Amino acid sequence: MHPVYAVRFSSDGKTLASGGDDGQVKLWSLNGEMLHAFNPVQGKSRSRPISDVSFSPKKQMIAAADFDNNVMVWNLDLEHLLKVSCNWLKDYLELENDGKAKSHKLCKLKT
Repeated sequence: MHPVYAVRFSSDGKTLASGGDDGQVKLWSLNGEMLHAFNPVQGKSRSRPISDVSFSPKKQMIAAADFDNNVMVWNLDLEHLLKVSCNWLKDYLELENDGKAKSHKLCKLKT
């Protein structure tokens, strides 16, 4: 079990963010279920411990700082992430499948 150094509620009080010695920022529901874990340093076995976490006022982003004074920011805006992902998916499908892919209900893509 890793020590936790930072805990913060979202502005709507429905989500809790934590950060600590394991170097991850974790989002929790009020019933204790971990919703997501962000790893600030991809591809490394261990990140620096997280010293602070904070939500943006409308819960669209979360920021974290480590003890080396690095700041990381993640976009939590699902609408924006879905739009960006769908645009990438559309471009990928057009390149890889000559525009003949069959079903993409999530993005409502027409190929």
